Amino acid sequence: MSRSTATALPPLPPVRAEYEVALQPLDPALVAAAAPTRWQAPPWLRKALVLAVLVAVWEIAARVVGDDGGQSRADAGLRIDRPLPAARADQRLCEEGVRRRLELRRR
Repeated sequence: MSRSTATALPPLPPVRAEYEVALQPLDPALVAAAAPTRWQAPPWLRKALVLAVLVAVWEIAARVVGDDGGQSRADAGLRIDRPLPAARADQRLCEEGVRRRLELRRR
């Protein structure tokens, strides 16, 4: 028995004949009806309006969230001599973690 090493290729698809379709000219009434009829603002004005809307949305979102725009505590008139309660809690957790690590090393 002899083995053939050539593999059969799939048949090529049939070739279709090329053709051209002549297009009819468009009716001017249809072209006029498809054109936009509303007023188109100049590009610089559209960009300025988009920017104004983005600034307004940004400002409203910042006021809702309570973001003061990066004001420091000193600028806001808050006392700086004592840390905020959340900072004290974080500091206390860090100190407890350090104590635990030292106790584990001693063992």
